[in-house]
Amino acid sequence: MIVVFGGAYQGKTDFVKEKFGLKDEDIFFCGEGEIDFEKKAIAHIEKFVLERVEKGEEVFSYFEENKAKFADKIIISDDVCCGVVPLEKTLRLYRDNLG
Repeated sequence: MIVVFGGAYQGKTDFVKEKFGLKDEDIFFCGEGEIDFEKKAIAHIEKFVLERVEKGEEVFSYFEENKAKFADKIIISDDVCCGVVPLEKTLRLYRDNLG
C-alpha cells in the first residue's frame, strides 16, 4: 500500500497520476458508493471515513476486514489533522479515525 496525503488542493491526485502512470478511470473517488477495489488507486479516503463515522459505523474494522484488498492500492487522502479541534463530536471522531 502506498499512502499519499497532504493539504487539500495540493495536487496529490495529479502527482499519483503522473508518478504511477494512472488515468482518471484507474482511480476510485470516494463518495461514489462502496469502494471499487478493482481500481488501482482510491482517492479521498477521508470522505469514506467521514461517511462511516456519520452513520455510526466502525472504521477500523472495515479496514481490517479488507486489508488484503488495500494491500496493492494507492491511497490518496487530505490531511485533516491540522488546525482547530472541531467542536462537533462527529467531526472529532472523524478526525481521530482518519489521523
